[in-house]
Amino acid sequence: MKVSTLWMMVNIGTTRRILQLFTLFLVSVGIAVAPVQQAWADGCTDPDETQFESLTLPGTTVPVPAQLKRSLCGFYDGDYIEFRGERGKTYHVEILNFEAPNDLQLVVFSDNGTGNYTSVASVVGTNKLDLPANFSGKYIVNVTSGRSLLGFYGGGDYVFKLTAVGEALSEPNTSVTTKLKPSKRPRR
Repeated sequence: MKVSTLWMMVNIGTTRRILQLFTLFLVSVGIAVAPVQQAWADGCTDPDETQFESLTLPGTTVPVPAQLKRSLCGFYDGDYIEFRGERGKTYHVEILNFEAPNDLQLVVFSDNGTGNYTSVASVVGTNKLDLPANFSGKYIVNVTSGRSLLGFYGGGDYVFKLTAVGEALSEPNTSVTTKLKPSKRPRR
């Protein structure tokens, strides 16, 4: 590869990133920008696909049990699917009909009411994940593929399946009760 070809590739990538940042700036200051149609690979059909899905803005919220069709279509595409879990239950996440299940990465994040998301379970190279819920609250499943994370075509359509087993438990009592005995002070 010639140095000039490599320089041109770096330049195009940098220009694309600068345009993305500039567009985000315009939107943040209230200037409307016409949406750009995303180019999906043939066969990708995801009506719920949003361009800027994230932990704080998941693309879909589902009840339990759930089964829905999603796609990893674009480059760097990842899906964020939110559900409400109950302490004591075990949730089974399964990705069906994906063309390369050994290329999947599943990560479950939780927000126990603090607004801070933490990873509570993850698997790589498989299409199944079991999550024992340690508290009742919001959980978000991130579905990505290794190819998508590397900037290649994501891998196509799949079916997201979520089921639960077990009994919900009441939240533990975290309040502290202390009985104080009156102190006996000598009288003066």
